[in-house]
Amino acid sequence: MAQRQPSDNVASAQAQQIARFYKRSTAYRDHLAEKGRTHFARYVEQVRRFAPLGGRILEVGCGAGQAARMLAERGFAVTASDLSALFLASARQAGGAPLSLVAADAARLPFADETFDAVAGCELVEHLVDVEDALSELERVTRIGGLVVLRSPALASPIWPVLDLPRLLLSRGGRPPYYANLRQAARFFGANLWRSMRAVLGRGPRFEPREPELSEARVGGDRDAAYWSSTVEIARHLARRGFRILQRVDSGPPWSPSWLVDRLAPWLSPTLAIVARRERR
Repeated sequence: MAQRQPSDNVASAQAQQIARFYKRSTAYRDHLAEKGRTHFARYVEQVRRFAPLGGRILEVGCGAGQAARMLAERGFAVTASDLSALFLASARQAGGAPLSLVAADAARLPFADETFDAVAGCELVEHLVDVEDALSELERVTRIGGLVVLRSPALASPIWPVLDLPRLLLSRGGRPPYYANLRQAARFFGANLWRSMRAVLGRGPRFEPREPELSEARVGGDRDAAYWSSTVEIARHLARRGFRILQRVDSGPPWSPSWLVDRLAPWLSPTLAIVARRERR
């Protein structure tokens, strides 16, 4: 049976609900602010490795601004945007290297076409309701020859229960809210294997929505995720929009296991680590 997609009205209502949560949730703000620099180190290195030194970078969904500051410290001219002025206030108070902070919806960015040398997002795509609209905006503000860099959990990957198997076998818990025990983990594995195969074999991206859990009492763990983020879907969409895909997952030396996953089975990787160069309009 085909997956029923939400109507435009349902998606719009969900986007408004999520926006209200982010704009008001002090618990989520505090959760973001508690993330240390090591949490963003691999993402910052991914951007630094590919983006031109001193280039103009837009970081979308910057949260409390830690990664944006780290990029500014490395010599980039950084503009950091987030839907929530509450989060941006936290970023502003943190201080550090100078950067520009702008309140903006990822699906409606207030910047001119082809403004930035690189547009980046860390733990962004899984929180989007209007995934295609947001990607189109990231593309629009990237100059020809510029980069889109995205790093997020690949929530559609079936590998998560395999990684958690030792803990599950010892009854030490699972990965709330997705599964708490072996039986739930097995169901999650089967559902995500099917999701991944649909993405690999499908003709176009589905951007399958997920019902987010928005609660002040329980934050983190991607409870608020609104999209079953898929490496294959995002990379395929960008490729069809005139981008050359330089990397899909964290890729090591040629013929290393991660190199093989990048080329043969990116849907298995638990981390979406896409780097794409815009080559045409």
